[in-house]
Amino acid sequence: MKRTLIVTMLLLWSGSCSAGGFPFVAACEEVIKSRLIAPSTYHRIKLTEDREPITLDELVAGVDDDNIKKFFRQAATREPVRQVALIEYDAMNAHGVPLRGKSSCTYDSATDFDLDVD
Repeated sequence: MKRTLIVTMLLLWSGSCSAGGFPFVAACEEVIKSRLIAPSTYHRIKLTEDREPITLDELVAGVDDDNIKKFFRQAATREPVRQVALIEYDAMNAHGVPLRGKSSCTYDSATDFDLDVD
């Protein structure tokens, strides 16, 4: 069974971190687990991460409130980036059968508060 989950986050900062991954990967995995029948059986098989530049217009594209759009534009401390994590995992279904799933999480940001910057 292939399940695709797309989580788009338009946050300016995040307190979550993941070992060896983008800071939002742990939050993405929590969302995946919350949708599973048996979350304790979740086991990540593969993680692929990517980062690409985006425009400020793309950053605020999903925001309807003009005041929030203005806030995002003013709060930007660097060029916006889109981070994508592709997660392949195994988990048991309701009958105890292990299944492989795939999820894609997207995180758009324009501040330095939420990234592991080397």
